[in-house]
Amino acid sequence: MGKEELKETYAGHEIACHGVEHRYPTLLTEQQLVLEIQEDRKALEKLTGGLVQGMSYAYGNYDDGVIRVARSLGIKYSRTVNSTGGFFPPADFMQWHPTCHHNDSLLERGDSFLNAADFIELPLMYVWGHSFEFGYSGDWSVIEAFVEKMAGKEDIWYATNMEIYTYINAVKQQEFSADGTTMYNPTAHSVWVSTKEGFLEVKPGEKCEKNF
Repeated sequence: MGKEELKETYAGHEIACHGVEHRYPTLLTEQQLVLEIQEDRKALEKLTGGLVQGMSYAYGNYDDGVIRVARSLGIKYSRTVNSTGGFFPPADFMQWHPTCHHNDSLLERGDSFLNAADFIELPLMYVWGHSFEFGYSGDWSVIEAFVEKMAGKEDIWYATNMEIYTYINAVKQQEFSADGTTMYNPTAHSVWVSTKEGFLEVKPGEKCEKNF
């Protein structure tokens, strides 16, 4: 696939690092690990013309040292293979645990997400897997049914990993008055808040004086 074809094929998708040679990260020396991540990132950025700041750990293999090196090389988040079955946003974006693999009760989990408990303020469903796995059984019906079930919902934000990372970090940077009635958005991104009057967009640099 040529550079221009790649750009066209993956338009609207987010491309992330996975290791230039797909080696086990924890078995590498620090120098090898730097090359494994950095060379992958450089190659992908050259191909796409954009920033590549995300990753998924090859073989789901990582430890604190791998996280430290990846973060030092400009990686903002990295997906694991440790499925939670839940819908909470990640507590640590460098250990972003997905909801489920696409072979793990996907349609049932989709139904659970559509009826997520109210106490989950920002429910997030994250499905991981590989498209080549669909070919093992020659059956694409499950993923097709899942896409049909989840598509076109006005109350779902269909976001990339980096969009979610950016938004949640913006939410965490909001500033409030001592009595909690005034909110200031110091970030470069709009955030939405739930007020007694409904949902309200607070644009960059704006204050929101509403009853939360």
